[in-house]
Formats: sequence, C-alpha cells, structure tokens
Amino acid sequence: MLDATHLEAEVRRLRNENQLLTSRVKCDVIQEDVLAKFQVALQPLHERVAAGAYSEDIDRLEIDILEVYETHIQAYDERASGFHADAVQSQREDLVHGLCASLRRVALSGLEVSLTQQLEDATDEVLLDAAVTNEQPQLWPRLARLWEDEAQKAAERVRSTLVRLGCAEESAVLEAKEADELRASARAVVAGRLDNPVIFLPELLRRAFDTTFRYQSYQGTLRVTGPFTDLDSLYAEAMARVHSYLDEFSRPLAVSLPQPSSTIASSASEDAPLVDWRARDRFEREVRVHADDLFETQATKQLLLRGTCDLPLGALVVMLFLGYDHILATLLHPLKLAALAAICVLCGATIWARRLGLIRGKCGACLDTALAVATLGVCTSMRVKSFYASLAARRTRGKAKGGAPADSDGSECAELKPAASDCSLAGPGARLMEEGSSSSAYEA
Repeated sequence: MLDATHLEAEVRRLRNENQLLTSRVKCDVIQEDVLAKFQVALQPLHERVAAGAYSEDIDRLEIDILEVYETHIQAYDERASGFHADAVQSQREDLVHGLCASLRRVALSGLEVSLTQQLEDATDEVLLDAAVTNEQPQLWPRLARLWEDEAQKAAERVRSTLVRLGCAEESAVLEAKEADELRASARAVVAGRLDNPVIFLPELLRRAFDTTFRYQSYQGTLRVTGPFTDLDSLYAEAMARVHSYLDEFSRPLAVSLPQPSSTIASSASEDAPLVDWRARDRFEREVRVHADDLFETQATKQLLLRGTCDLPLGALVVMLFLGYDHILATLLHPLKLAALAAICVLCGATIWARRLGLIRGKCGACLDTALAVATLGVCTSMRVKSFYASLAARRTRGKAKGGAPADSDGSECAELKPAASDCSLAGPGARLMEEGSSSSAYEA
C-alpha cells in the first residue's frame, strides 16, 4: 500500500517537473520572440530620438515607451497563459529585465537630446547673468553645478520612468558607466558652447561694459550724462569688469571645467587657453571703440558750455543771484555775504555729489538740466547787462564830445539826469562789462 502511494506521488512529481520544464522551454521561446519583436518596435523610437523629435517634448517619449512596453508584456502574458505559473513568472521577470535594459538606453538617449537643448539655453543664461550682474568669479562654479545638476535630474527621470513601468529598482538605476557617460555628455554640451569664444564673447563683453558704462546700477536704465559726468572713472570701472571677464576665459577649458571622471581624457583643444593674448587685445579694442560715441557726446556738451561762457560754474551760480554790480555790496554786507557763502557751499556740494555719482537717475538728469538752464540764463543776463552798459557809455562819450558841461565833481554821469541809476552803468562795472562784451565779440 505504501509502495503504491509512494509510486503515485513520485509519478505526480515527475509529471509536474516535466510540465515545469516544458513550460520553461516554451516560455523561453516566447520570451525570446517577444524580446525580438520588442527590439524591432523600438527601432522607430531610436530613429525619432536621433532626429530630435522628443527634444522639446520629453513627456511624449515616456508615453511612447510605456505603450511599446505594455503591448509586448501583454503579448507575452497572452501567449504564456496556458503554461506552468512558476515558469511563466520566472520567464516574465527575465523578459521585464531585458525590456528595462533596452528601455533605459532609449530613455537615456532621448533625455540626452533634450538635455543638450536645455544645457545650451541654461549656459547662455548663466553667461548673460554673469555679464550683467558682475559675478565673473562665480562663473565656472555655476557652470560646473549646472551640468552636474542637469545630469542628475536626467538620471533620476530615467529611474522614475522605468519604476513606473514596473521595472525593479536595480534595473531602473543607471549603471556606473552609463552615469559617467551621461555626466560626460552634459559636460561636453557646456564645453562645446564655450569652445569658440569668438561667437559669444564679444556680445558678452559689450553687455558687461554697458552695464557699468551706459546703464545705471545693473537696472537697464540708460545713464544720463552731462558735461560734468566723470566718464573717465566710469570707463575705468567698466574696463575693469571687461578685464575680469577676459581673465576668466584666459585659462584652458580643461582647468576651468574639469572632466567628471579621471578616466575621461580632455581633448587637445581644451588644453589651450580659450582666449589668447591676440584675441584678448582685439576684444579690448572693440569695447573701446564702442565707448567713443559717449565720449564724443560729452565733449560736444562741454564745448557748448565753454562756448556759452568762459566763467567757472561757481562764478555762474554767483552771478545768477547777484550780478556784476552787486558783488561789492554783497561783500560789504554781512547777511548777504553769509547767504553767498551758504549758496556756494550748497552748489559745490551738489555738483561734487553729482560728479561722484551719488546723485543719479532722474535727480541727476534734472540737476544737469538745471545747471544748463542756469548757465544759459546767467550768460544771457550778462550779455544784456553788457549791452546796456556799453550803450550808456557811448551816450556819455557822445554828450561829452558835444561840449556839455561836466558836474562839479567831474562825473560824466551828470548829463544823464534825472536817472541817477545810470551812474552805476557808466562806472567801473559798465567798463568791465564793455570790455567783457568786446572780448567775447572778438572771440566769437
């Protein structure tokens, strides 16, 4: 009885092993067939990835990968549904592992294409930001962090995509070689963007120069310059920024942006400086020529100001409030003298603050306009007073030549009665005005 029972159990075990072995063979054939069809179905994806069809829509690549994956997994489940469950599950796991390896390569290729465009745009943004915000010392560390972060994001996206498909964690994680290749690819994109400075560096240098020389405090507002703007100091500061930017690009790319792994060798072009001394000199000359128009504009304003009046600005401000004939009276009057001193100190402090750049923007523009208007008004007033003074002097000389008697005090102004104020016009102030008018006319 025991022998019969034992024999029956042995028969069932052998039958089960035979069925399992047969199922494994059949499932292995099905797995290889499904995997071969899967590779054929992936070929269009490879072609679209190489053509850049997913460079701007990487989410679409994930959808297409998911569709191909689910189609072939479902095909395997349908064909292997009648075989032993253990064999079906074992071969299914092997199939998923093979599919995940192929999908990882496709997803990685698609992300590398998308990563190229993203890194190129991000590199341009970093360069422009460093040009307009005076962050040249942080340029290379920012670029290194840029490609490292983007490569890490791409690897994490591949892992999350494969995990959503049902791949095991160990199958979804990039291998060490694949991770190094991805990081090297990201670094190569940034290096390729910087490999030819002639294309982008002149524009960046001009932006760095204009940010200090033409614009106000990195805000993008055009600087309003007048005849008293200290363009030399602004130019020196702007050229210092240009030199610091050129210093950053005077080192070899292999030094400024090292390879992510010691096993990856740098190319010969990366061992040479990005900008040699000839290119550096040419870039500096181009920037200097770019500043000539602003210097010419200021020189024109200064020429117009000197042509309007040869007196210094302090004298013009005094003449605006006092005039020639009242200077002596002001010096003899304590209150007027104190007011004159306060006005001179205030005007001097305001002009000095403007020259130092402490008064900027609209306030500085208004100050330049006010000074120009004051200069024009004072000069016009001086011309008018000089004209009337010379007219009074001619009238006095004409009457004296006609034989008119002079006053007992010998003054020539007695003939101009009853206008007693004309005596001041015919006095030393008038002669000074007349001499100034004739000298100005001679210079004109």
